[in-house]
Amino acid sequence: MQGDAFYSFLELVSGSLGFSVTKETKKEDVGKYFNSLGEKIGFAIRRVGESSSKSIRRC
Repeated sequence: MQGDAFYSFLELVSGSLGFSVTKETKKEDVGKYFNSLGEKIGFAIRRVGESSSKSIRRC
């Protein structure tokens, strides 16, 4: 029952995040995907911060 809720939720949000989930998808694979996504978001945030710092110094 708990697994069904897990996969139902993931099916709702996975399409918008570019991740396809089926009942055969392992929770470990889902975790790896979201960890990777978090790293990419963190990288993007750092780059935006660096860019904004440079533009502030130019003003």
